[in-house]
Amino acid sequence: MKFTDKGDVVVSVEVVSRSGPTAQMRFSVRDTGLGITKEECDRLFQPFVQADNSTTRRFGGSGLGLVISKQLVELMGGTISLQSTPGIGSTFTFTVGVGLPEQTGQLVRMVPMDLRGMRVLVVDDNPIARMVLRESLGAMSFAVAAVSSGPEAIEKLAAARPPFELVLLDWRMPGMDGLETARRIKAHPALSRVPRMVLLTAYDCEEVVSRAADLDLDGFLPKPVSDSVLLDAIVNAFGRDAASAPRAQTAASPDGHPRAALAGARVLLVEDNKVNQMVGQALLEGLGLTVEIAENGQQAITIIEAERDRFDAVLMDLQMPVMDGYAATRALRALSGTAGLPIVAVTANALPSERERCLQAGMNEYVPKPIDPDLLRVVLERWVQPRRAPAPLLVEPIAVAGNPVANSLPEILPGVDTGVALQRLMGNRDLLVRLLRQFASEHTNDPEHIRASLARGDLAGARAAVHRLKGVAGNLAAQQVFASAAVLESILREGATAPFDAQLDDLANAMKLVTQSVAGLAASA
Repeated sequence: MKFTDKGDVVVSVEVVSRSGPTAQMRFSVRDTGLGITKEECDRLFQPFVQADNSTTRRFGGSGLGLVISKQLVELMGGTISLQSTPGIGSTFTFTVGVGLPEQTGQLVRMVPMDLRGMRVLVVDDNPIARMVLRESLGAMSFAVAAVSSGPEAIEKLAAARPPFELVLLDWRMPGMDGLETARRIKAHPALSRVPRMVLLTAYDCEEVVSRAADLDLDGFLPKPVSDSVLLDAIVNAFGRDAASAPRAQTAASPDGHPRAALAGARVLLVEDNKVNQMVGQALLEGLGLTVEIAENGQQAITIIEAERDRFDAVLMDLQMPVMDGYAATRALRALSGTAGLPIVAVTANALPSERERCLQAGMNEYVPKPIDPDLLRVVLERWVQPRRAPAPLLVEPIAVAGNPVANSLPEILPGVDTGVALQRLMGNRDLLVRLLRQFASEHTNDPEHIRASLARGDLAGARAAVHRLKGVAGNLAAQQVFASAAVLESILREGATAPFDAQLDDLANAMKLVTQSVAGLAASA
């Protein structure tokens, strides 16, 4: 902190790999401070050494902190390193191995169903604060956008269709602060509905509450904001209505399957992977929609060009051969008569930057893989207005009496969370068995193919293969394959060039467990 006069200091933690009862963790501390030359970096971990003679006079200290840190990290079986540029800042990184508990006992906070998919606008002049809030809100299943000033916020709110329902406002911003921004939002003539507003501050919260007495804001939050406190503030902001108003209910068909206001709508599912196509189709048909499938962006354009009012929405995968989802969306928006066609991105890459790219390409919303059926329903209900009679229910019954394939699925299947998978498939056990067999058949050798791609230096090919495997594994609730692929994808995305043997071994072992489980299904069917 003392070396950083302006900017920020960011502490981050990530899982590098898991192996049995242990995990390798990477901790990083990045600042925008003085920075250090390469020659000074080489000497900095020696006792009683600082960057130069003026450091002690200006900042104090003895030059032992890094030496002690290095010894502690090495005692824990890790390493510590430094990257720095004078005038830009420094990043200190260390890795350590840690033990994993047998059972986490973790309590997961859930967002109320009537708030999931809600549009939230973050207003903060600090880019790190915006990033942290966007990641937290995105992980909670909100649809998040962010701007850096009050005037930008007012402009975005006035143009938003559908409108934002919640604004998180920083208090201290240059030019127009959060209080003045809130005042102008409430008085803006172009806003048919004023969003709920929660004010954030790193300063005296009591002073802020006092100065905002006349604004009737919906909440106040001190920085730094934890996920739990953030969620509580959002629920409280809507509590006055949510507690008394009935939640949106999904209507049911005579055979008990959920049917929403979506019944009768026609959706084009653009997805290149066969397993993901079948999962998506089962999910959508279970909500009463009629589904057509395009295997890539070019095929989607051809289908829509032939009959432009044929579909009520498009679900668009992003990474596809021939034409990806971004290019396809831009091409569709260039066609006359498609400006009002809702396009919802569906992807295994849940980074906030990906969400922003989707919106810039012309998409309306973003749903991460693995697909949460309830979130998908909420998002589609926000955008889709069916123009036809309800479609016949195409999903097979939940249990098929006497069906040896469906009955071969045990309650516990190593490597697969069958409860989660069945929820995504509307309870269709027969379909899950068939999809797991196809998954094992098509993806068993993926870890070795990825290893070969990395060995010949094909990082782009390896990243694409890992991303594809992660998406399919997530949709089928092959949780360990999904987690291992996510770790490897994160490392590859950073452009790392170090050996990936540990991560590849984790992925191969996770995939082997699923393959063995599926082989047992085949033997019992």
